[in-house]
Amino acid sequence: FLIILAINQFLAAKCFTVQSKRPSPLNKAVNRRKIDENNITQLRMSSEDEKSQKMRLREEIENPFRKVRFFVFYSFIGSASVGLLIALVRLAALSKGIDQGQTANELLQNIAINISAIGILAFLVRRDILAQNSRLQRMEIGAKLASLKVSVQDENEEKIISLAGFRRRRGIEKRVCIIVGGKEGVNNSLKSALNFSQSLISSDIVIVPLVVEQSTGNGNLVCGGMESQLESAVGKAHIALPLILNSWQEWVQSEIETAQSQGFDVLNDGFAVILKKNGKIGTRSKGFPPWDVIVGNVQARADANF
Repeated sequence: FLIILAINQFLAAKCFTVQSKRPSPLNKAVNRRKIDENNITQLRMSSEDEKSQKMRLREEIENPFRKVRFFVFYSFIGSASVGLLIALVRLAALSKGIDQGQTANELLQNIAINISAIGILAFLVRRDILAQNSRLQRMEIGAKLASLKVSVQDENEEKIISLAGFRRRRGIEKRVCIIVGGKEGVNNSLKSALNFSQSLISSDIVIVPLVVEQSTGNGNLVCGGMESQLESAVGKAHIALPLILNSWQEWVQSEIETAQSQGFDVLNDGFAVILKKNGKIGTRSKGFPPWDVIVGNVQARADANF
C-alpha cells in the first residue's frame, strides 16, 4: 500500500510539473506579439535594404564607368605606394653607405613624384566618392518625395494618390508645384492662382500648398493642418492637398534647413519646388511663384515642342 501511494504521489508531482511548464494564454499572447513585432522589424529592415540596393544599382547604371575609374585610381595609388616604399628603402640604404645605383637627388625626386601622385589620385577618389554619395542622397530624397500622398479633386471625385502618380505614363500627368511658407503667404499665393486656374489646368500644373508654423516647443518649423488653414483650397481642381503630414515633415525639414542656410525667411517669404513630369526636381526658388510667368513659360515650351 505504501509503495502504491508513493507511486501515485510521484506521478501527481510529474503531472503538476508538466502543466506548470505550459504557458498561460496571457504568456502566449505576449510571446505572439513579440514574434509579430520582430517580424515587422525584420520586414522593415529588409525593405529598407532592398530600396538601398535598388538605388545603388540605379546609380551604377547611370554612372557605369565609376567602378572602372576606381579600379584605375586604386591601381595607380598602389603602384605609386610601392615606388615610394622602394625609394625610401634605397635612400635609407644610401645613407648607410650602400650604393644602389641612384644618387640621393634622384631618390628624393622619385619620392616627391610618388607622394604627389598619391595625393592627386586620393583627391580624385575622394571627389568621386563625394559625388556618388551626393547622388545617392538626392535619389533618396526623390524617392521620399515620390511616396508622399496628396488628395486631388478630379471631376467631382476626390482621389488619394502619391506624387509618383503625377509622373508621365502614370495616369495623371502633371507638373507639381509645391509651395512652402506661412499661412498668410500660402493663402495669398493660392488666391492669386485662382485667376489662372483654367490656365494652370490646361498647362498640367497642380499646386501642393504646405503651410509651416513655428513649434511652441523647440521653435522649429513644422507642418500645420491643411484643412483648418486652407479651407478655400478644398475642391479646386488645380490644387492637391497634402496628406499624412508626418511624412511631409520628414521631406520638408531638409528643404527648410537648406533654405535657412541660404538666408531665406521661410515663414514670410516662402519657397517653391517644382517637379517635372518625369518626377525630377526642375526648379527651387525663393518666394512664392508668379503664376502668370509659370503658365507663360509652359505654354511657350509647348508651342516650341519642348
